[in-house]
Amino acid sequence: MPDSYEKVKFIVTRNILIFTCFAMFLLIIVNLFTDGSNLTTAIIAAFFSSSVLFILIKSKKFIFSAIIALCLGYGLNLYNLTQASNFENYIDLFWLINLSIFAYFTLGRKIGHLYMVLNISSIFIISVLSKLNYFSLNPASDVYELSTFIDFGVNLTICSLFFGYLVSEFIKQNNVAKEETVLSNLELQKQYDEKSIMLKEIHHRVKNNLQVVTSLLRLQLYKIEDEFAAEPFYESIDRINSMALIHEKMYQGDTVKAINIKDYIKNLAENLIKNYSNDTPITLSVDSIIETIELNHIVPFSLILNELISNSLKHAFQNKTNGEIIINISTTKSTHLKLYYKDNGVWKSPKNSTSFGLELIDTFTEQLNGTYTLETLNGTYYCFQFKDILENN
Repeated sequence: MPDSYEKVKFIVTRNILIFTCFAMFLLIIVNLFTDGSNLTTAIIAAFFSSSVLFILIKSKKFIFSAIIALCLGYGLNLYNLTQASNFENYIDLFWLINLSIFAYFTLGRKIGHLYMVLNISSIFIISVLSKLNYFSLNPASDVYELSTFIDFGVNLTICSLFFGYLVSEFIKQNNVAKEETVLSNLELQKQYDEKSIMLKEIHHRVKNNLQVVTSLLRLQLYKIEDEFAAEPFYESIDRINSMALIHEKMYQGDTVKAINIKDYIKNLAENLIKNYSNDTPITLSVDSIIETIELNHIVPFSLILNELISNSLKHAFQNKTNGEIIINISTTKSTHLKLYYKDNGVWKSPKNSTSFGLELIDTFTEQLNGTYTLETLNGTYYCFQFKDILENN
């Protein structure tokens, strides 16, 4: 898009200079057969237009040529203001508009504004100093012959054609830009859809592969008769399932970048409750003011929750008529996340501070740049604080 627009600027500058060369040669011929009031201006303009056109074609760069053309136009306007009659000065105002549009088109908005202000300021200053009635017509002091009107008409026609070409190019390029934008957006949407489908398929395959791993572990469990030796296998299966659930949610969701954290935690906890099959009914409460967490954060975050819920189900509810697990997620700052975890159980045996599950909690908490506190007076109460976990949300 930028390259094509630069090419258009080059073409417009070239066409304007070609048009100006022919127009100035035409004005020279007209002035030779009329009063010749604009002959000097036409000769100067024809010479410089031809020179600038030669430089443009030779260098293949439009900026330098456009600057020279604008400087030339500015100088000729000032010259005409001091030489031509009041009647003919109307053309200079028209050329002022044309050249300003050309400046906007080729050199940008700021240069266009500057060029317009420079021209208007110069016209005002010259008008004041020369005491020219720039916008008035005084027939008593000015006598207009037929040749003057012919010269004026040719000049006005050239100026109008110049103006029409610039406006048509503006409209044309605006339409082209809109069409290219629409096509570009369609192409980007197509690429996004294709990548989304591909990423969803990847998540689906990862989930299937993790399920294969858990199936292999379950097959291995059939050969282990010692319940104590089998326990690490069950715990590993739970951890793998917690990660597989993430990829399943990614596959099912509307976005491939993040998942709904509340739905995920509910599914994770319900699966764990079902797997442990406690006789004690468990009431689950999950509340979150955060809608999503990105994939690179949700994996360690989910493994922390997996360990917390598993520990509660294994140790807290054996002697309870009903169990309760409360999970609450909030924020302390725009990028800081706070996790409250509580169960109302009475632990059957003291928690081993050196157990693998608690080591995982410590490791993943540190990975997420977090800290936590633990209370065990009335059940188990964890309070986690993670810094900058939401920085990419």
